[in-house]
Amino acid sequence: IQPTHLLTITSVQLSAPGTQLQIHFQNQGPWSAFQLRCATNLAGPFFPIAGLVPVALGGGNYRYDYSPTNRIPEFFRIEAL
Repeated sequence: IQPTHLLTITSVQLSAPGTQLQIHFQNQGPWSAFQLRCATNLAGPFFPIAGLVPVALGGGNYRYDYSPTNRIPEFFRIEAL
């Protein structure tokens, strides 16, 4: 997972029963909107995941809940809008 400058990934974990990926991040910049992007190759291209918005946890902290739709490796980036 590679974030936009001034976005810090604080944790990545699978939720029980291991079917949903939780990506926690902290916004240290002026942004109020974000986009999770996904690729099947580390070099990209990275495409936005449509309809997915982060959960605001307060204090500049957010969480994406993402359910992978396939069994191939996926790489992620979080971008501020």
